[in-house]
Amino acid sequence: MAEIDKFFELINKIERKYPVQEWTINGIDAWPFVRVQIRDIALKVNVKGKCVKNAHVKSKSELIFEKLKVFIASIRAIFTVFNPFKRIKVFLLGYVAHRQNINNVWNNRFYEFLLQNLHGRTAVLLELKKTDYVKPRYNEQFVCEFSELAFLYRSIARMFASKTPKSILPQFREVIEDISETYPEINRITVPFIENYFNEIRNLKGLFSAILKFNKPEAVLLLSYYSFEATALVLAANVLGIPSVDMQHGVQGDYHIGYGNFFLKEKKNYNTLPAVFWNWDMGSAKAIKKWSKGSKHKPFVGGNTWLEFWGNSKEFNALYKNEISQEKKNVLISLQPSFDYNSEALLNLIASATINGTWFIRVHPRQLAFFQEIQTYFTGLARTGGKQIEVSKATTLPLPVLLETSLVHITFHSSVAIEAASFNIPTVFLLDEAKDMYKGLIPAELLFTIESLSKNEQVARFEQVYYSQAKGVNNNNNNNNVIQKSKTIDDFLEFWNTKN
Repeated sequence: MAEIDKFFELINKIERKYPVQEWTINGIDAWPFVRVQIRDIALKVNVKGKCVKNAHVKSKSELIFEKLKVFIASIRAIFTVFNPFKRIKVFLLGYVAHRQNINNVWNNRFYEFLLQNLHGRTAVLLELKKTDYVKPRYNEQFVCEFSELAFLYRSIARMFASKTPKSILPQFREVIEDISETYPEINRITVPFIENYFNEIRNLKGLFSAILKFNKPEAVLLLSYYSFEATALVLAANVLGIPSVDMQHGVQGDYHIGYGNFFLKEKKNYNTLPAVFWNWDMGSAKAIKKWSKGSKHKPFVGGNTWLEFWGNSKEFNALYKNEISQEKKNVLISLQPSFDYNSEALLNLIASATINGTWFIRVHPRQLAFFQEIQTYFTGLARTGGKQIEVSKATTLPLPVLLETSLVHITFHSSVAIEAASFNIPTVFLLDEAKDMYKGLIPAELLFTIESLSKNEQVARFEQVYYSQAKGVNNNNNNNNVIQKSKTIDDFLEFWNTKN
């Protein structure tokens, strides 16, 4: 049994055996978050690489200046989200990391299509940052830099909030002990750890609740609902009866801990799960529907808005014709933060397989802190192995540009496989478990796994796929219906109103 199968079997056993769906802290449903934490620890989901820390110690004057900037930015955000002359009908929560630089303008990869099709509605994109905001931004008029206000509000709320959370966690110790028999590291998940997290959720939820009560929006959209800020927004919206919508950002099949194989006793509705899951394709929606049927959580096939936005823009497509050869002969490799970029299987393919084009090594956004390390490594490999390898352009160019010139996609199990399938491009997965993960999500003729093969067989299988593509075996297959045509906010609200 594959590790991922064993893990989900254990999780579903826990959900049936123990009252985890009753776990709450300050009235906030805790199990969806704990579920993700268990996955991250048990399956060791973390970023591989070396990060050089900034050793600079800020002076007192620098710290004072930073606090002043936070205060000023917070005031600006307050005037945006509490504007008595302009009530906001749609809120979108996003991150700087979601932006793509196109012709020196930063585009949000999930929201631009929706913002261009508001049909008269007012909207604000609450943007959060890990490092710095980027500018100039496409559709700048919709952006509210929100990190500073969120930080300031949480800091103030923390001073007045109860230090003793009301925790209802029946059989918590038994659950952790049961799981730790298979995954000993799970003992790191403690009651204080969970309580601290949900205390902060409660604090930030207060800000979102005030914003939503003031504006009375028709919907809120977000990504990665299990992230800290998104959970607080989902909670606030759900309590107020405002539809919360999680936009698909990657694979959402049965094997994603945040989206697949929930076991809902008596069709439990979690106040920390979005009301609606916006899916790219029918397969992803089916995975959500499998466990959510009968509950208040619903899938909505809204399509991939970034591919739609890109496909509608002849201007953008023209910009990149000179960046890379338009001849379809390259191989796109999607790295993932949980796997070593210099894995033996990947290096074996690059070193031993013969192709007519370039190996495009695309670094995942969560690996950008290690970009220089990764680029240096593959530059050296190209020099010593006589291979054409491109890391910089493969990482910075928009994904549709790379797919337009690629014959084959390689990855461990990145969801780029779904987007590649919409371009009729097969994916060679380095892990055999991907066969189950993507069953029903991409056509069988575009799905290949090589983990169980010998090194020579792996190379032979890859070359067979590559040269079959070069001869046009799949080029005439119409798989563009893998990802559905994108819907708008209007379409979503029509769906919501008919379902409620």
